[in-house]
Amino acid sequence: MTVLRALSVVSMNPDAEIDHGAPLTPYRQLAEILRAQIQRGDWQPGRMLPSEAQLVQRYGIARTTVRRGLGLLADEGWAYAVPQRGWFVTDPLPPSPETPASPRVADNSAGHSPKSVLIRRR
Repeated sequence: MTVLRALSVVSMNPDAEIDHGAPLTPYRQLAEILRAQIQRGDWQPGRMLPSEAQLVQRYGIARTTVRRGLGLLADEGWAYAVPQRGWFVTDPLPPSPETPASPRVADNSAGHSPKSVLIRRR
């Protein structure tokens, strides 16, 4: 997870608007807003998200931008598409950034750090 990604997860307001002048691209802003709304409980796992057309109208962005944002949510495990139906919240939800996803992550949070060794080719 990049530093920018980690910061945006913590600070994104679920009621935020798209800021076209921000360093974060509009589709990433949309994904962050929708993720925050899912985490807040606006849409329960297994429930349909607003339609692409509704998101276009609500946020004033292009349909391709909405699709990229929803695709990013899908790539991260927060949503999935059903052809001819729409986008749905995954069930179960993926772990939050604060929740360890694996024992290795848990070890890192317990003060252990991974080690790497540089092997030089001769």
